[in-house]
Amino acid sequence: MKMELEIKVFTLNVWGIVGISKNRKERIIAIASHLASSDYDFVFLQEVWSQEDYKYICKKTASVLPYAHYFYSGVFGSGVCILSKSKIRDTAMNKYSLNGYAHKLQHGDWFGGKVAGLCKVNHSGLNINLYISHLHAEYNHFNDQYLPHRVAQAFEFSQFISTTSHDADVCIVAGDFNTEPSDLVYKIIAANAGCHDSFATQPKAEEMCDGATCGHPRNTYSHKSELKECPLGKRLDYIMYKYKSGIMVECLSCETPLHKIPGGTVSYSDHEAVVGRLFVKKSADPLAPRFRLTSEAEVTSTGFVTVFRNCYQPEGREAALDEGYRLLTDNLSSLKNDRIFYFIMSCLIICLLLVSVPFEVPYGCWTVLVCLRMVLSVTFAFCVWMSVVMNSMEYNSLLSAATGMKVLLDAMAEDRLSTQKLGI
Repeated sequence: MKMELEIKVFTLNVWGIVGISKNRKERIIAIASHLASSDYDFVFLQEVWSQEDYKYICKKTASVLPYAHYFYSGVFGSGVCILSKSKIRDTAMNKYSLNGYAHKLQHGDWFGGKVAGLCKVNHSGLNINLYISHLHAEYNHFNDQYLPHRVAQAFEFSQFISTTSHDADVCIVAGDFNTEPSDLVYKIIAANAGCHDSFATQPKAEEMCDGATCGHPRNTYSHKSELKECPLGKRLDYIMYKYKSGIMVECLSCETPLHKIPGGTVSYSDHEAVVGRLFVKKSADPLAPRFRLTSEAEVTSTGFVTVFRNCYQPEGREAALDEGYRLLTDNLSSLKNDRIFYFIMSCLIICLLLVSVPFEVPYGCWTVLVCLRMVLSVTFAFCVWMSVVMNSMEYNSLLSAATGMKVLLDAMAEDRLSTQKLGI
């Protein structure tokens, strides 16, 4: 049967870190009030670290978004949840095999247990898969030690979407991906999962600004250092979509409409909310071809659109996976060197401990010697832990992602060779 409907989607990193995020309670109240007074069909939230905040948002929005699911993971919870106007009929979750380092306490991503989450709904007769994720943060653009982790997460996320979306009419993918449209992480997600970027495919996309969602000059929480590095901000938060044959989807608009909270002087979060409107049409013929994006023929000049269009092509997918594979394999070599470093450090420290055993020192210096031995012992334990456990876990996780990419690359190369032999 034929069907036409419009779907309104909202996504926001709410920056809800208890004890750290500024004006958290005030902003959570404002976010919940906004959602309760709006007509969104699906809401994707990230960094909801407090269960009290999650329960408050659910209670406040129950009349318009009666169904919700939180993805529990890690020490504090994954921080991601989905609110829905339609009943959630099934859920699934994939915890990323790599998510930063436990000893990097100042970053804290490891404790969050980042995941790829899925909620399945039947919305107005359509089977829709809702995917959410919050990838590892960058922290330092010029020395990004977490890039291999984010690339591995992007691959796992895109594979999760690909392998669970076969029975869905429409898939909506949203969240804070901590990557810009020109980055490898973005290309892997869009190309390997076969997703369209709402912002890049909306009508007259070439006339839009860059759609910054983090470090925006109007945001009250944007740091001077962020504005100095990137005066217009960065686009890190996305609404993407994909659909099967017999369905056509067009993005009517994708905007960042929220500014300061009503009656207040602060923004809703340190990120900008993204609101997308998708027009969905279901054909009476289930074998009807996919809908060709109307804006694709219009937009050719802007960089982010060019990146999107290129990475969505088959050769773009192969190029993205090849670049990711090379990056991960190069990092595997670095991990081997790191293991050797920690092993050598462990040997040196144990030697220092052994040498210090026969020392006899004046009574007044005994405390200093004990403290020194304790520091050496803790450092020794840390080096052994990093060399034997953490390094091995990181190595195997990167190796798993790299071999997965290699399987896809080999299959695509074989398909291309077969096509050439057939003269197609």
